[in-house]
Amino acid sequence: MHAFPETYLFMLYHFLRDMWDILRLRYKNPADYRYSLAVSAAVLLLIGLVNAAATAPLFGKSPAVVTLAVLLTVLKCGVLSLVMGRMLSRGAAKLPLWGFVLASEALSVPLLVLFYAPALAAVGMFWQIWIFVAQAVGLIRMSGQPGWRVMLGYLVYAVLTVVAGSVLMMVLAQTGLIDLGALTEQARVILESQPQAR
Repeated sequence: MHAFPETYLFMLYHFLRDMWDILRLRYKNPADYRYSLAVSAAVLLLIGLVNAAATAPLFGKSPAVVTLAVLLTVLKCGVLSLVMGRMLSRGAAKLPLWGFVLASEALSVPLLVLFYAPALAAVGMFWQIWIFVAQAVGLIRMSGQPGWRVMLGYLVYAVLTVVAGSVLMMVLAQTGLIDLGALTEQARVILESQPQAR
C-alpha cells in the first residue's frame, strides 16, 4: 500500500538529480534517461503551466490558454527528441533522447520565480541561455556529432514545431476546445490596455 508513494518519490529524486547534473554539464548515456509515465506526465504538466504563466500577460489565464500551453509543451518535447534522435544518430537506430530532452527542458521550471520577482529578469535571461547551452552541449557529447549538426537539428525542430503547432491549434479550434478568435481578441484588449511608452 505504501510502496507506490515511496517509489514515486525515488523516481522524482532520480529525475531532479539528472536535472542538476545536466545543469553542471554532466551527462549520461541517452538511454539512461528513463522515467516513468507518471513522472513524465507531471513534469510536462509543470512545464506547460510555466509556459502558460509566461503567455498570461498576452493571452490571459483562461483554461483554454493553459490547455494549449500544456499540449504545445508535449508537442515541442516530442518534436525535439524525434528530430535530434534522427539527425544525430550514427547508425540506423535513432538516439533515445526523450528522457534527456524532458530533463533539460524541465530546467525552465525555476523561471516561475520571475513572475513574482520581475527584478530578476536579467538572471532569468542568463538562466534561459544556460539551459540552451547545457542541452546543446549534451546533445553534442552524447551523439558525438559536430556542433553545426546540432544547430541544424534545432533549425529543423523550429520549423517543424511551428508547422505542427499550427496544425494542433487548428485541430483544437475545430473541435471547440479553444476559440482562436477569442484568444486573439483577448490579446488585442490586453495589449491596448497596456500604458503607452512615452
